[in-house]
This record gives sequence, structure tokens and C-alpha cells, in this order.
Amino acid sequence: GIRATFINSTISSYEVEQRLVNARNGMYKLIYVAPERLSTELWKAEQPKLNIKLIAIDEAHCISEWGHDFRPSYREIRNELVDLSEETRWIALTATATPEVKKDILESLQFDDPVVVTSGFKRENLQWWVSKTDKKRTVLKKTIKKAANLGSGIIYASTRRECEEW
Repeated sequence: GIRATFINSTISSYEVEQRLVNARNGMYKLIYVAPERLSTELWKAEQPKLNIKLIAIDEAHCISEWGHDFRPSYREIRNELVDLSEETRWIALTATATPEVKKDILESLQFDDPVVVTSGFKRENLQWWVSKTDKKRTVLKKTIKKAANLGSGIIYASTRRECEEW
């Protein structure tokens, strides 16, 4: 129910421009922006016109060269958004940060007096299991059918192509 959009490399420049105009006019409460888009001329021209209250960096472990999915553009997020108001709040989220990665995230984002919340893997609201099989598709389809009435679920895959395929 939250009015939202996204800006990434899958949409045309015209569409990006339209979404930014819509955002400027209050159409969206939330914009998902791929870090790579923050360095574009279009974003740089439109970003000062947006009323940004919060920057939430999901998969923040990507900031770190030590993270499992390092993307250099994540390291530039703070620099690309340097002109934001001092009032703008920041949050970085990850479930896979080692102590080295946490340190790297904090340094890269230049947080002043950050609150760091760390918890273990045990989540009362989640159930998970790993199955080793030669019949991955068959087992996965049976599992999905069995779990479908229990609520939402997440399937992890090794590659982006595999994620899109699933």
C-alpha cells in the first residue's frame, strides 16, 4: 500500500526522468535506486529537487570489498549523496556482515556516532532448511506446494540468472 517506484538500468532514460518528476511532485513515498544510478547526470540534476528524508541502504555488505557481493558503486553512495540535508537520516542493513565488513561499512558511510544492532541467525518468525538433492526442480516444486498456505517465502539461488529463472 506504499506508493513506490524503482530506478535501475532496466528502464529507459525517459522513464527514469518521468519517475523522478513524479517523485518531485509527491507521487511516491519510496524510491528504490540502484547505487549505479546515483552517478548519472539525470539523477544529479533531479536529486536536489527531491525531499529525501531517509536513505536506507539494503544489502550494505556490498559496500565492502570483503563482502560476498562487492559492487564498487556501493562505496560511492555517501559521496554521491553528499549534498543531502543534515536532517536526512541514514540506515544500512545487512544480514551477512562480518566484523571486518561492519567496520568497512561504517567507515565508507562516515556515520557519526552510529547505533549498530547485531543479532544472531535465530529468528523466531522464520523457518528454513537446506536440501541436498540431484532433483532440485522437483524437490523445490513440491516444497513450494507444501509451504504455499503457510505464508511468504524466499528461495535463495547462486546466481542472478538462476534467481530470474526461479
